[in-house]
Amino acid sequence: MWRRRARARDRIEQLEARVRSLELDAELHDMAAAGLRDRLDRLDAYLQPAPADQPVEFGSGVHDITDFNPDLEVLGRFVDELVSDMGLRQQLLHCWYRHPSAVLLLEALREQQDVRESNYGRWVWDMEVNKAELRTVFRRCRAGHVEEVNSWHDEAYREAYARHSAALRAAGREQLAATIDSISPFVEHLVLLFGLQHDVLHCWIKHAQVISTLRALRSTMRMHNLQGCVHTVRESRLDLRLAFRRCRAGHMDDLAGWRESTYREDFAGYVRGLPAAQEED
Repeated sequence: MWRRRARARDRIEQLEARVRSLELDAELHDMAAAGLRDRLDRLDAYLQPAPADQPVEFGSGVHDITDFNPDLEVLGRFVDELVSDMGLRQQLLHCWYRHPSAVLLLEALREQQDVRESNYGRWVWDMEVNKAELRTVFRRCRAGHVEEVNSWHDEAYREAYARHSAALRAAGREQLAATIDSISPFVEHLVLLFGLQHDVLHCWIKHAQVISTLRALRSTMRMHNLQGCVHTVRESRLDLRLAFRRCRAGHMDDLAGWRESTYREDFAGYVRGLPAAQEED
C-alpha cells in the first residue's frame, strides 16, 4: 500500500513539474508573440511620415537611467490629467508613486508631450504600450498596495558578486571583472526601474551572453529618451528571460559541456592527427 502511495506521490510531483514547465513555455511563447506584434507596430509607426517641420525621433531628451530622478509634483499633475482626460482610471492605482517602474513609464509619457502635439497617433500608440506595462506593475496591488521587494540589495547578492569578481581577478581576467563592475550600477537600475526582477537573475555576472546583451542595451539606451528606452527594454526582455531559462532553481553554467575532459581530449587527439593525415594526402 505505502509503495503505491509513494509512486502516486512521485507521479503527482512529476506532473506538477511538467505543468510548471508548460506554463513557463506558454508564457515565453506569449512574450515572443507580443514582441513580434510590438515590432510590427513600431515598423508601421516608423513608416508613417512625420511632419517635415517637426521630425519625431527617439534620440531627443537622452537619459542615463542611473541618474533618473523625476519631479514627482510635476508628474503628479500629469497623472491627474491622464486619469481625467485619457481614461486611465483602471490602469493607474493610487500607489503609482511607490512603484519605480510605474514612475518611469509615466515620466516617459510626460516627456513625449511634444510628440502628442505634432503626432498624436504616435503618442497614443506609446500610451497603449505603457498602459500594458502598467497593468503588469499593478497586478498585485488591486486589493491594496503591495510593496516591491528589491532582492538586488540583499547581502547574499552582494557577497556572491564580490566573490565572483575576486575569482575573476585571481584568474587573471581583470578586463571581464572591470566590465562587470562598470555595468553593475546600470543593471541594478534597469531591474528596479523596468520591473525586470523575474527576467534578470543574480547570476547575470556568470553569463557571458547576458553581459554582452546588457552592455549593448546600455549603449543603445544612452541614445534614446525614456520612451525609446521603454521600447528597447521591451524588445530585449524575451532574450534576457530565455538566457536564464535553466537557472530558475539555481545557476547553471553555460560552458559546462565545453569544460569536460572528454571534449578536450578528443579535440587534442584530432589536432595531433592532422599532420599525419596531410602527409598521407
